[in-house]
This record gives sequence, structure tokens and C-alpha cells, in this order.
Amino acid sequence: MYFGMSGEYTTVNDVNQWLESISARYRFPWAGSVDLTLPAESITAVPRFQAQEVAILECLRENNYDPTALPKQENDKRWVKSQIRDDLPKSSKSIFHSVAVFDKAWGRLNSDGRIKTS
Repeated sequence: MYFGMSGEYTTVNDVNQWLESISARYRFPWAGSVDLTLPAESITAVPRFQAQEVAILECLRENNYDPTALPKQENDKRWVKSQIRDDLPKSSKSIFHSVAVFDKAWGRLNSDGRIKTS
């Protein structure tokens, strides 16, 4: 007996027919009979640019820098910005596709005053 499971896709009905044919007691619920949606208040999308800014600020604080009082850049020395770019957790690297994206996020933080050089 063919239940459609060797085709391009398998439906809930196909699986339930197969389960019935082997005398299994379990049945998959129909998608229409089960509410699989999450309540609207539990879903909060964060814009990518905002996530980038938060990641930079968190990394600054984790490295014991006050974002509003960063040390001035000295000649021939690595500055805070490059250290933070390199120290970002791997989980945050996915939101920074390139150095230019990091630079733009840093620039936004600088222009709105959330990052300042002392």
C-alpha cells in the first residue's frame, strides 16, 4: 500500500495513514487543529543596526571601558575600536558582515553621543 511517503513531500495525513497501517496508537495532529503561533507580545524583532550597536556597547563594558570616556588614540598604538572589533564574541560576528559594517555602527554610536573620547 502506497502512502505518498516516497513522493516529493509527505503530509500529516500520509504519516497518520502509515502509523495506522502499522497499528501505532500515536497520531500527528492536523496543523489546523493545533495553534502553533506564539503570542504577539512574546515576539520582539530587533533591527540589525540596533543589535550591532548593543553588541559594541556590551563588548566595551566587558573590556572595562566606559563608552562615554574612551581613551584618546595614540600614534602607533592600537586603539579601543580595533580591540573591540577583534574581541566581539563569535555570536556577534554574524551581524557584522564586514569591517565597514562595524565602522558604520561605531560611527552611529559616536554621532549620537553613546561613544565619546575623553
